[in-house]
Amino acid sequence: MWCEIGGRLRTLVLRVACSGVLLSMSLGPQGARAQETKRVVAQVAATGFMQSNSAAQFVLEQGGLGRLCVLRGAGYFVSVLNLPDKATVEGLRGWIQDSDDEAFGMVSLVRSNPQRFEMLAMSPISKGRRGDEATEQLDTTGIREGSVDNAHYAYMLQAVLTGPNVCLRGVEVTYSLP
Repeated sequence: MWCEIGGRLRTLVLRVACSGVLLSMSLGPQGARAQETKRVVAQVAATGFMQSNSAAQFVLEQGGLGRLCVLRGAGYFVSVLNLPDKATVEGLRGWIQDSDDEAFGMVSLVRSNPQRFEMLAMSPISKGRRGDEATEQLDTTGIREGSVDNAHYAYMLQAVLTGPNVCLRGVEVTYSLP
């Protein structure tokens, strides 16, 4: 299928994802050109987060290897995220265990430099139910400025846990490589 706009032949791009590999094919006046893009998932365990405020008391369960739980207060926790330059961030997923209907948990992806701070993605908030120990999967694919620019920004994950019985299990970031 060709698209003609204003008398000029334009390019059609077809993308198909299969088994973690994104196959892009561009069809233009010069012919077909296929390009394979690898999709990668970066996992960050709860132990990879450090406390960024002093208002909360928290615990890393299972001898520091388990979930990150707030015992009292509300806490902000951050983790440096090392992404390859020029990668394209496609998704953010957090796993929150929330058994408190008056508190919530959420995760976000941010980038910063000395002049600015930008929120690139934010998960929905958890919907805790008292006594429910189920782990919620909080997903977003709404990524603002998904192209990684390590020359100008540092990338971080932030977890917000607003009360007791709200725990972070882990976070993953999906990205593709050119």
